[in-house]
Amino acid sequence: MTIATVDMTYLGIPEVDSEHEALFRHFSVLKRAVEREQFDRLSMIMLALNNYVSHHFDHEEAHMVDAGYPDLHQHQQQHAALYEELRGFDEAFKHLSSNATRKSLGMALFYFLEG
Repeated sequence: MTIATVDMTYLGIPEVDSEHEALFRHFSVLKRAVEREQFDRLSMIMLALNNYVSHHFDHEEAHMVDAGYPDLHQHQQQHAALYEELRGFDEAFKHLSSNATRKSLGMALFYFLEG
């Protein structure tokens, strides 16, 4: 699951749509930090991003349960996979010492997210 399909992120549920917009803002902050090689900020940014993703997924899935969404289990699996990918990138960032490698990993993250 990627975040590239912007049209699929607008569900007509104002709270969830607003969270999707906030999620894109979090990704933009991360992308700018990587592009500007502000690697000292990555840990803080990734923590905020992972916390927000977790909150959003919980909230969105609660709406799906209330609505009787037929593919809930599959969507939960997609959420779990994306969350684990983000956590994996976060762990990798923490263990890299080369800024060039950090930048490469950051760009790989964006390619992954953009599909």
